[in-house]
Amino acid sequence: MAYLATFLIFSLRIGAFLLSAPFFGARWVPLQIRIIMAFTLSASVALAAPPISAEQLGSPAMLVIIMTEISIGLTAGLILTIFFGAVSLAGEKIATTSGLSYATQIDPNAGGQTPVVSQILYMFMMVIFVSLDGHLIAIRS
Repeated sequence: MAYLATFLIFSLRIGAFLLSAPFFGARWVPLQIRIIMAFTLSASVALAAPPISAEQLGSPAMLVIIMTEISIGLTAGLILTIFFGAVSLAGEKIATTSGLSYATQIDPNAGGQTPVVSQILYMFMMVIFVSLDGHLIAIRS
């Protein structure tokens, strides 16, 4: 029971992160894949962590632990979302200033039309993020 509680606690943080992170929580990644990724990562992390004691399972402190884990996961994902959103906004500003804002394309992440310059910058930053192992660093958090 203690290992199950440890697994569920870790899955809350990892699931919240995968839900809010731009790379893992994008619209083009199906929900089933995100759930499988969250449970797989949680299982690998929970096996290495010490189990939660039985006294903590029914205590009011467990609610605080649950809310803390969810807020840590959401905060980490939202920080990445803000970073990539700033890059996308910079691309839109560059496109507007240089007169290239008429060349728009449907953006599946934003759900609307964004300038091509913005999408190129977003993809470029995504490639840099993955090539510098940012996705591994983000998952480690």
